Amino acid sequence: MDYRYEEQVRSVYRPASVEATAPVEMSVPVEQAGKYAIVEHPYDYAREPGLYDMNDDSHKRLRLYEERLVADKIRQKTGSVTVSKRIETDVETAEVPIEKEKIIIEIESVKGSTRVNMPDGSFQEGTENRLDIYEEQADIRKEPVVHQEITIRKETETDVVVARENLRREEIEIHRQGEPPVADS
Repeated sequence: MDYRYEEQVRSVYRPASVEATAPVEMSVPVEQAGKYAIVEHPYDYAREPGLYDMNDDSHKRLRLYEERLVADKIRQKTGSVTVSKRIETDVETAEVPIEKEKIIIEIESVKGSTRVNMPDGSFQEGTENRLDIYEEQADIRKEPVVHQEITIRKETETDVVVARENLRREEIEIHRQGEPPVADS
């Protein structure tokens, strides 16, 4: 702990008013501003009675200051995730059993002639028997189906950051010369 740091801490608590500043006549001329060095010396509390309220009106009240840790958070981007789709092609085989009809014509020779009585004009041309033939055909086509569903979400995790700092605090010291009556309260 040095004088400069103490002055930096005290400057936070000093009121920023015209009365607390030095008159213009007492300030260093601009052309000589860099020539003077800051003289570091033990702090004199009587030099700034307004900062410590050391006056008769307030019964010689003395303020003691301490440092405290102030924790804050900063949100910053650490990265990003991009999710996209791509198309992959696979060859698949489908087997479909189908049925086909066919006509079988069997011709039999008759052994031994058997006589048949037929009326005249029984032999005519154009006698037809018609049979329809059917077969199954495979109807293979592609259709889209859902095979997976993807859910994308963000979750927030809570973590604790521990910081250790040395904090300073002003404490009062009472020095007695002789045996003056002092009541501590």
